[in-house]
Order: sequence, then structure tokens, then C-alpha cells
Amino acid sequence: MKVRSPVFFQRIYTDGLAQASFLLGSAHSRQAVVIDPRRDVEVYLDLASAHDLTITHILETHIHADYASGARELAERTGATMFLSAVGENEFPHQPVHDGDTLEVGELRLEILLTPGHTPEHICILVGNEAEPDSAPMLFSGDMLFVGAVGRPDLLGATYTQGLATALYGTIHEKLMALDDDIVVYPGHGAGSACGKAIGDAESTTMGQEKRFNYAFQPMTEESFIRLMLDDLPASPVYFPVMKQLNKRGPQILGGPPQPDELDPTELRAILAGERGAVTLIDVRPAEEFGTGFLPGSLNIGVGSSLPNWAGWSASYDRPIVLVVADREDVREAVIQLGRIGLDTIGGYVVADRDAWAAAGLPVQQIEQMSVEMAAPRIASGGARVLDVRTRAEFALGHIDGALNVSAEQLLQGEMLDGAPEQPIVVVCAAGYRSSLVTSLLKQRGHANVANLSGGMGAWGQRRDGGRPSPPA
Repeated sequence: MKVRSPVFFQRIYTDGLAQASFLLGSAHSRQAVVIDPRRDVEVYLDLASAHDLTITHILETHIHADYASGARELAERTGATMFLSAVGENEFPHQPVHDGDTLEVGELRLEILLTPGHTPEHICILVGNEAEPDSAPMLFSGDMLFVGAVGRPDLLGATYTQGLATALYGTIHEKLMALDDDIVVYPGHGAGSACGKAIGDAESTTMGQEKRFNYAFQPMTEESFIRLMLDDLPASPVYFPVMKQLNKRGPQILGGPPQPDELDPTELRAILAGERGAVTLIDVRPAEEFGTGFLPGSLNIGVGSSLPNWAGWSASYDRPIVLVVADREDVREAVIQLGRIGLDTIGGYVVADRDAWAAAGLPVQQIEQMSVEMAAPRIASGGARVLDVRTRAEFALGHIDGALNVSAEQLLQGEMLDGAPEQPIVVVCAAGYRSSLVTSLLKQRGHANVANLSGGMGAWGQRRDGGRPSPPA
């Protein structure tokens, strides 16, 4: 199969959000199209500049729930026109597009396909190259069609779920099934996204492949399809409704990542005393560093690709965030990652320094980072309770004997543990990231004797004394 090759085509993948955006360039006009841009848009500006392209068209497949759109930011920086679904009712200036509309960008022809189901306004974008009419077109399928999966229909809430599931069935059977098998499909998400279930991790697929192997394309009644689509969905992050409304209004134009101020000990003392109003303290250091000494009330969410997802579960959009970092170089990365889900209000940062905190009279807490060798005998003797904060599906694949399974998501949504607050608890996840967040949360809730199992179940499974995770029950 011959795949169409414009002068430039780049898939930009954002780990953590498991989100893909795309830049296509015309060989003839030197114009460029960006599809589903993320909030920090420098990557698109740099790519266009490096390849002598001018970004003139910005398209979004739908109003996103899982990340803050960069469409307005990119339009402000480039002067490009935003083309958005006419069904979406976005509350900022844009060019609405309808089913069957076409856009010409040099030799590239973009056809709009209205594909409701994941959301009412969802569109897919079918791109062909008129200079190479025999080459296979590309379909940018957003959150409608993934590798081996389709977009979930429940993210707008129970009121809309049944109607969207019905629309999803119609889109698949009346529109997508009619597309040519050789069309190359580029989805908007990969494995790990909460926008679908069992999403494959390949960068692309074909319509023929999906018609043959995708569970949602197999022959079944509409009733059976809806039941299949709504069974065993992953938990929907609590920040998704906020993102939906933010993207409908249009995220604030930043002009670049915000640059928060460094806080001195006096300012920090005032914050801890509540004199500056409610704030969220997010300590972005690795779990091992965090455990050696942290400010009371801090949540440990390590800087990196997982920060946006877990900050979305943990932080309030109504409160400023104060960052605690290991190094000043981490501030910019943390700010960018938080901005990807619209957490823009950063009230300042502080570089972690236990000695300086103690000298300034600030309280410092600790959480033990417990090795498997230390934890195993304590657990075996009944001297500590094991709290496994992985998902139910992860837990079913193997766990420590006697462990209580309450996911990090459940705890962050307010579920409380029974038992005395002074009861020793060892918290475990897959590798130690989620468990460190949960230990900081439990500490915040008054559990005095909590420890984080270093390395998580990965380390537990490598024990040389014969200990192994329990098999599925």
C-alpha cells in the first residue's frame, strides 16, 4: 500500500495524557494544518519554522475532556483560523464546519465527517493528496476511533450516555464501515487514555484492520453494542467535566508558560498558617526525596508525564497551587504539565530544603520509604496492614496476601479507610508513584503511621525469598 506523503507530516505524542496531535504541511503552498493541538504550542511553532511552513489552519475533532486545548493559543500566536464543529457551540470566535465540508490547503484536501458518539459534535478529518490521487488517504479520527477500540460515550454524564451510545452505533455502521479499507487511521489517543477502553498502543491503523478486529465493529444488535460499550469502563477522572467547560469557553491565552515567583520562608509560613487562603501544596519531588522531609498538607505528585493526570484527580481549580521542587529547573516543567489540564494558577514555588525549613521554624513531616525486605516480615507478622491502591483489574492479576484494595482514584474522591488512624499501613501500587501520592493523602487525613512500599509490586515480585504476589482469586 502506498501511503500519501506530504512535504511534512508529524505526529506529536504527549505521554501521560496519551494524546496525539498532528502537523501536516503542503509541498505546494507551504501552508500547514495542526489537528488537536495541546496547550503548550511551542512544538508546533518550532516544527513549522524548521520546515519553512506557515500554520494557517487549526482543526479540533471535538471539545476535549481530558486536556486543555491549545487551539486558541496557537491561533493567537500564528493568526491561523480555527475550524471547529458547528455542533459544538464553542464560545469564542472560530469558523464552524459541517458534515461534508471540504478545506483546500495546497494539494491537501480535507473533508469533514460528522461522527457523533463520543461527543455530539465530534468530527473526523479525511485528508487526501490531490497531487497523488492513487495514494491512500489519512483519517484523523480524534476520540471516535482508536486502535482496537472506540471512544466511550459516557463522559458527558448519565443524561447523555444512552443517546451518545446510540449515536456511536450509528456512526460506526453508517459512516465508518463505508470508508475504504486502505485508509490510514491516526487516532487522537494511545494506550493509557481514559477516553476509551482497551486502546491499542500502535501509532496508526487502517480501516480494514479495524473492521476486521475492532470489537465495536463486529456484528451485533444495537442493544448488545450499547451494553458492551458501557461495561467495565475505566474510572472517569474527576477533572474531565471541568476540562469540557474550559475548552468550550476557550482556555486563557498565556503567551507561554507562566513564571511563578519563588517564596521566602515568611511567605511560606503564612501559607501554611492559612493566612493566604486555601492553597494546594504539590510536592513534585521523587517519592524517596519527598519521604525524607516535606511540608504538612503536601501531596506528592512527581514531576513528569504522570503529573497532569494525578493533579487532575487531586487539585482544585478554585485554589492556587504552590509547588515544592527539588530544583528550580523543575518549575518550568511542572508548570507546563499542569497547564496541559488548565491548572494555570500557580501561587509560587519553593525549593525543598529541610534544614532551612527547620531553621525557619517550619514544621516538617516524614514518610518511611519501606523496602520489600523490611516490609515483608512486618506484613507477615500482622504488624502492618497492606493497602493496594491499584485499580481492581490490576489487583486481580496478583496482589499481596491479605491486601485491601482501594484505588487511588477512590481515595482521592473522598473514600475513607476504616480502622484507627494510628494503625500501621503499608501502601503499594505498581511502582511506587501512586502509593506515594496516597501516603501523602493519608498523612493529610491524620493517619500517622503510613509507609510507602518502594518499587511497588514490581519490587515485591522480584523477592528472592520465595515471596510472590498472590494469584488472582
